[in-house]
Amino acid sequence: MEAVQTDIKRLTLKEREELEISVASAQKCQPGRQGNPITIKTNFVEVKKMPSGMVYHYDIDISPTVPPRLNRDIFSALELKHGHAEFEGVRMVFDGRANVFAAKKLSKNAYTFDVTLGEEGAGSERKQRQPRVFTVKMRKVAAISMDLLRSFLDGQLSYTPYEALQVLEVVIRHAPSVTNLVNIGRSFYSPTNTCQLSGPVDAWLGYYQALKPTPGRLLLNIDTSATCFYRPGSLLELLSSVLSGQGGPQPHHRAAPLSQGVGIRIPPSLSEGERSKFEKALKGLRVQTNHNPKLRRKYRVLGISKESADRIRFEGSDGRTLSVADYFSSQYSLRLRHPGLPCVKSGSNERQLYLPLEVCEIAPAQRYMKKLSEEQTADMIKITCQKPHLRLEKCAAGIKEMRLTQNPILDDFSFAISTDFVKADARQLAPPKIFYAKSSRVSEVHPEEGAWNLRDKKMYVGAKLKSWAVLVLSSRIQKGEVEGFICEIVSTACDMGLEVTNRNPPIMSGHPDLPGIERLLRQAYSAGAGDKGGTADLVIVILPTKDTMLYGEIKRITDCIIGRPSQCIVGKNVARPNKQYCANVILKINAKLGGINSTLGNQLPYVSDVPTIVFGADVTHPGPGSSSMRSVASVVASLDIALSRYVSHARVQSGRQEVISDLQEIVKSHLITFYKSNRSVKPQRLLFYRDGVGEGQFSHVLNVEVTAIKKAYAELEANYSPKLTYIVVQKRHHVRFFPIDRSNADRSGNCMPGTVVDTKITHPIYRDFYLLSHSGIQGTSRPAHYHVLIDENNMSSDDLQALSYRLCYTYARCTRSVSISSPAYYAHLVAFRSRFHFKSDDTLSISSVSSDPLQGMFTGVVPEMEHTMYFC
Repeated sequence: MEAVQTDIKRLTLKEREELEISVASAQKCQPGRQGNPITIKTNFVEVKKMPSGMVYHYDIDISPTVPPRLNRDIFSALELKHGHAEFEGVRMVFDGRANVFAAKKLSKNAYTFDVTLGEEGAGSERKQRQPRVFTVKMRKVAAISMDLLRSFLDGQLSYTPYEALQVLEVVIRHAPSVTNLVNIGRSFYSPTNTCQLSGPVDAWLGYYQALKPTPGRLLLNIDTSATCFYRPGSLLELLSSVLSGQGGPQPHHRAAPLSQGVGIRIPPSLSEGERSKFEKALKGLRVQTNHNPKLRRKYRVLGISKESADRIRFEGSDGRTLSVADYFSSQYSLRLRHPGLPCVKSGSNERQLYLPLEVCEIAPAQRYMKKLSEEQTADMIKITCQKPHLRLEKCAAGIKEMRLTQNPILDDFSFAISTDFVKADARQLAPPKIFYAKSSRVSEVHPEEGAWNLRDKKMYVGAKLKSWAVLVLSSRIQKGEVEGFICEIVSTACDMGLEVTNRNPPIMSGHPDLPGIERLLRQAYSAGAGDKGGTADLVIVILPTKDTMLYGEIKRITDCIIGRPSQCIVGKNVARPNKQYCANVILKINAKLGGINSTLGNQLPYVSDVPTIVFGADVTHPGPGSSSMRSVASVVASLDIALSRYVSHARVQSGRQEVISDLQEIVKSHLITFYKSNRSVKPQRLLFYRDGVGEGQFSHVLNVEVTAIKKAYAELEANYSPKLTYIVVQKRHHVRFFPIDRSNADRSGNCMPGTVVDTKITHPIYRDFYLLSHSGIQGTSRPAHYHVLIDENNMSSDDLQALSYRLCYTYARCTRSVSISSPAYYAHLVAFRSRFHFKSDDTLSISSVSSDPLQGMFTGVVPEMEHTMYFC
């Protein structure tokens, strides 16, 4: 067994080293009973048949090393040539890297083959290859018992048999992997089913598949999927796109004067800034040449040369010195149209190759990993947004396209699935009542479909806005429009119970240049404070557009330097203010100033009767392509019995690290703050909602973070040990719910808010449930997946589910229930906001940080701000 565990770590799933869920996880308890019982449909299908006995695992080594997709070509050629003679017709499945599985034991324990791949291969691309010979070695490393999986599903095994599960994952991926579909993780994308985005980017549509163990049976999750790829095309087209501002997230780029090229507009030469920008967009991509139709070679881009093709010189084979442009003219009879442009650098540092841009094209099927622009993001949302019934139809089509039925490989492994989507028993929980100030005309609200309005309601506790100012950074907004907006904001604030002392705040204006923003903000806070001096309570900043870089710099300065709340508003909303928009702004301002927008009263199970503190925690990682940026961990904690007010801490830590490294100190600080804020009352219960943890990380995160929490108790007082319930909240999954009865659907066609499932599609052993807590606006709603890893409070399913659902109605920024419990949502807001709290020339990418392994260039908020909900 030890050998099996050692070798299985070489399998393809990146979570392999962390897959075991801790045995300390909370065991299943009685399912909930509260709510209206209904039946829904899911995007699971049942595995009707799976192998028993043994499946044989072989290690495969292919040399020289090539990409996984080419590995599959080599393995297919191997099977074609030797499958009958050497393997006696036994079909095998290959993960594309290092593992082969066979349903029957092969006659030998080790094999060595020479495989030629080249012109005889299939596919147009492969026909253009020069023949290459690869050495393939196979050796038997394990026999994997598939019977363990059946025991696990039946609840007779206390650990997950991941080896057996991995075998089946490779089996179901084998068929689509050898088609023209492109495999990324558990998704397969079609190069013929694409949508064009702005810039050099296409959205590829496809399908996701993953096995899921559930009580008594194995299910297969099928869903639609989409991701972005570079659009194949000439590098000249990409250059034009980048210089016009469409090749990256920068919305405003002033290009140099352009001259007319062939079909596209390109400059005769590049400035250093343009060259650097193009290099950043291109570096790491694969390009293929087009100057020799008989041989379209591919190269990895190392960079862009600083000199142009007509200036880069080298010594030719005849001893003459010639330029790159001269070489292509003499060797290929190709006169470059753009000799003044730089070249692609490839090869190696020892032997660099220079390729003119015009002979290079972006190689197909390369994933776009950079941050999407706002326009691209909006288009991506439109493309992927599907009504529930349409999404389910697409999932059904995916079963056929991924060849999950009528597949000889599946037959050989005794694997078969149903094509009927699984139905699940669900319950619809009743929404809580929402309470506003007693002075309101309407002080008690009964939400409908997870939403309510603010008409005739005053906030539960209105804050006081004594001093403030308005800073206008948009030249398009006239003073009269700003005055009209202020009038509407003040009127709305008074209607909602926010006390505004100065109804005519000073209006200042300035240019939105990043270097001058701090000076403008300081002047605005000073002017807002008036003759009394000091710093105003708030500054409203009117932005010209929805500019992430400008917004981030404003928040860094107000959060981390000035230490006062700010409220940013896009100019178009000032010119045409409406009551609903102003009301939403007031909700945010009231929360930032210490007010309470609404409350649930005593409707929070397990919280209202015993002093309880509720935590939310999240870790935000660097975005795609930002390998050097740090991760940010955030932890919020409640201060009051109504779970309406929260304090926060954020810490920077090593990039991609999921465990919160400074959790002990953070928890201790929050416990002390709770104690001081509640007349020296110590919390006796601690509920911890943890966002952002994948299932493969449960064991590690649980062991480290729970230990840190317990140490925080001990550091405060020797015998102090409040009971802990630790819950992981997941949103990044592919499970979807579909109503069967129209009466159980909301206006968008999704299941109603409050739909909870805690049987049939959950974990075979450990305690978890799915909760759809928000109403759909567009597309198909995604339920949150709650995993109860520790429950020292012995909460019943009904109590925990009701609490988690009702917390979704306490989110201060809107009058809707949200998709995850508010503490976890607030932690996400804090972590996301903290991405702006780095000192950097490029607030967006934060690509240059200090070598300090913990803090880097992270400034953090002013300490007083941690005790406010500045992140709302």
